[in-house]
Amino acid sequence: MQNRHQNQSRPDVMLRVPPRQWLIGDAATTVRCRSEFDLGAWRVFAGEDVAIWPLTATGGAVAGCLIGTPIDLARTTFVDGPLLLPPGIELEHTGNADRQIVDWLASFAGAFFAVVRQGRSWTLYPSAANSCVYDTRTGRVGTTAAALLTERDYDARLDRTLILTMTITENGWLPAGLTGHNDVHRLLPNHALDLASLRPRRVWRGATRTGTPPEILVERIAEIATRTITAAAEKHRLTLALSAGRDSRAVLALTASLGLKPETFTVAHAGAGLDVTVARELSEALGLRHTTLAPVVADVAEQELWMRRNGHVVGGINRLLHPTLHVFDKGSAVLAGSFGEIGRGYYWNGLADAGACLSAKGLLGRFDLPRDERVLMALGHWLDNVTSGDVLQVLDLAYLEHRLGAWAAPQQTADPHLCLHPGPFQNLEIFDCLMSLPPEWRWRSLWIDRLLTTRCPRLT
Repeated sequence: MQNRHQNQSRPDVMLRVPPRQWLIGDAATTVRCRSEFDLGAWRVFAGEDVAIWPLTATGGAVAGCLIGTPIDLARTTFVDGPLLLPPGIELEHTGNADRQIVDWLASFAGAFFAVVRQGRSWTLYPSAANSCVYDTRTGRVGTTAAALLTERDYDARLDRTLILTMTITENGWLPAGLTGHNDVHRLLPNHALDLASLRPRRVWRGATRTGTPPEILVERIAEIATRTITAAAEKHRLTLALSAGRDSRAVLALTASLGLKPETFTVAHAGAGLDVTVARELSEALGLRHTTLAPVVADVAEQELWMRRNGHVVGGINRLLHPTLHVFDKGSAVLAGSFGEIGRGYYWNGLADAGACLSAKGLLGRFDLPRDERVLMALGHWLDNVTSGDVLQVLDLAYLEHRLGAWAAPQQTADPHLCLHPGPFQNLEIFDCLMSLPPEWRWRSLWIDRLLTTRCPRLT
């Protein structure tokens, strides 16, 4: 199923898949990688620390594969072998299959991608808040431009003007499907990509459970998140990135409800004084060991490698401080409150002019990004594709797709030394539940109040 792949072609034309990354190309693609998986006209090439799990249809035919570290929520464990595609999914009809496949993928947590056969072609689906990139010149798809391009092409096609304009090395990033390389585009969360045509299509448009009582939605969120934590605890040493924020406190409550006692830590970077104090107090209240980590600043070479391995699309504080987390080895699982922001209206501030919110210029202002005509045009196309008149839903989708998908996702594979980050809230059904909550429950973080009350009242 997975075979070692070695190639002695000229180094200037040979692709090298970095650790924790993957590449999809045709059979003639020249790649140095750790393993590969045959999809007929296509092949998946995986770097170090990337698993490929075969997917079969009823009857035994190859139906595709999962790439990454999916957590089977029904079994409460990481996927560790071939999977059977549920019967009833119509692989011959794209329109009917999308919803069925997305619903099935929501039964998994973690960071992964699925390649599924549909008729004579194959379609790629990212999980939850994940994204990847594709090259319209070569037809290849990969985790980042570092997996897609040779070293020579990477440098030749780097759009340095756009990177400078959007202040990428500082706090900027590239939303709306843009990347730092010419003719390389990002597949955003909630979209699927046909490998033959390289045409993305939206497969999820937002909340589907708005009539469900909020208490039931919160209970479902807690159930999925605790299953993710339980799976991580089964094979890894748990540690929790704790701050003064409500999202990480919710994760702490979930671990307490399971009787787990993870060590906690806080990075004492500039301005983190309150985070350190509150995290220490919360840890002491539950009898947990808390560590304050002194920041470790990356040297110039480490910063450049970080940028290159995410495709030069995001920098900021993590570009500088990512070596701080090297104290955790691959046997560790670092829990965090990341992705919980979906439930608290991150981009909702100042809704007096709803029309302004639903414009490319309005979104760019909410992202706090510099103005660039290419970015404005791309955001305009994205808005045309959303087709929703609900301002709050559009803003939530904007955060999920442009912030988590285009800013957070590329960082997951930028540092090969990073340990596992299972993300208890990183699941599409959780996002659906959060976005289906009444606006007041999100605006005032009432869903976290409810979760704390039901899971660990001492933290309320």
